[in-house]
Amino acid sequence: MIWLQSLTQKQKQQYERFERLVLNFNANLKEEVIRSKNKYNIKIRAAIADKTGLTLAFKANNIDTTDSNDKANIPIQVVDYLPLSLLELFDKYDDTHIELLLHYRHMKKTVIELDFQIQEYQSFSQYHQELTSIKELDKSRQHLDKLIKEIENCGILDEIQKLDPDSLGAYFLNDNRVELYWLCIGLCNILYDLPIEDFTLVVLIHELVHGYTHIGFDKDGNKWHTDDFNNCDSKIVEGFAEFYTEMICIDYFDKALGAFNALELPIQYTEYKNWFGENEPGKYEKARRILLKTRTHKIINYDEFRHHLEKIKKEF
Repeated sequence: MIWLQSLTQKQKQQYERFERLVLNFNANLKEEVIRSKNKYNIKIRAAIADKTGLTLAFKANNIDTTDSNDKANIPIQVVDYLPLSLLELFDKYDDTHIELLLHYRHMKKTVIELDFQIQEYQSFSQYHQELTSIKELDKSRQHLDKLIKEIENCGILDEIQKLDPDSLGAYFLNDNRVELYWLCIGLCNILYDLPIEDFTLVVLIHELVHGYTHIGFDKDGNKWHTDDFNNCDSKIVEGFAEFYTEMICIDYFDKALGAFNALELPIQYTEYKNWFGENEPGKYEKARRILLKTRTHKIINYDEFRHHLEKIKKEF
């Protein structure tokens, strides 16, 4: 692909190295992301259309038009990609550190189990007949504990948590396509010990919401002008994406909420939490109204956005 062609030889080697290490950990990772995308694509689109009131096919007088301007499309690709920031990060660490990183959650769970087995050693003696002593179990525990501390102290965990959220996927407004980055989605699956399917779901909802809020038709056939969408404060654009991702997870795919909440995101992705009260009624309708007003009134400033949102909430 074009992205790989644009890399330096060193960057290509870093990408291939990380891909090899991840696939050694889970050889089916890419196929699992593709399978999850195919499984939920139509369901997610239907949920977004239902909750936003936007559609990719505008009907004039309840008749499907044949004009290409009245139909939109958001193709989805699962792409071999790592952000340069991640390539530069992994360049600082050798293969052993990266492999330990990939096994970090497994090691922590094993330590918990070893603690339990040591504590209950005598209770289970009739089954193991002292084939392994408490001392030997404790040595295994100490071995894993030292490896865990190596990963926690070397800094790689902290640096990964600072990466751009777009490392998992992206919406490209100029050609209205979505890309899912299977290696980064797989890395989240490994680091947070949550299903690949759930992270794929969360990323796919977020990016498709970008697409629907941008080029989806309202009942009058209006869309969000690309220049306005592009120039809009990121707290608005990302706020809509995250608001609908969370709400749709709650209403349709609650199993994915763990993955949604696991990601540590910057303020432009979390500011939406201040839009509505936790148990505020009518969130969907209020969000739909402010979304339509933002698009039709070309609102790009966040303070202006909040002003109109508060007016809508008072009028509701």
